[in-house]
Amino acid sequence: IFSRTPALPPQYIGEAGVVRNAITTEGDAIDGTVENSVLFSGVTVERGAIVRNSVIMQGCVIREGAVVDYAILDSDVTVGEHAHIGDVTQEEPEIAVIGAGVSIRSGDVVLPGTMLNAADYEEKQGGCAV
Repeated sequence: IFSRTPALPPQYIGEAGVVRNAITTEGDAIDGTVENSVLFSGVTVERGAIVRNSVIMQGCVIREGAVVDYAILDSDVTVGEHAHIGDVTQEEPEIAVIGAGVSIRSGDVVLPGTMLNAADYEEKQGGCAV
């Protein structure tokens, strides 16, 4: 079995950071709330951001006030300020899947069950629900 462990600093959970029932690893910087989730290395969750019931791959950035709920984010995804991905309020939640390198614009909404790659997202204009 071969695995790569990046040479990153230890995880950091700031004064405003809350981690409940979650797995975090090297290089993570958490100032928001993370619940029932798995964060790979080098993930940033800014102050006021919420990550719930999700898998966040390496190098992702969840900006201030953003919400990621029932989602899988591939590597190097950026979720803009106050953007919303997925939804846990449904009786049977569907998982939103965001492909590698996608940058979700501030205030955008990605609906539950959406599968989104960079090319599809760039075709969308303005702050609309995807």
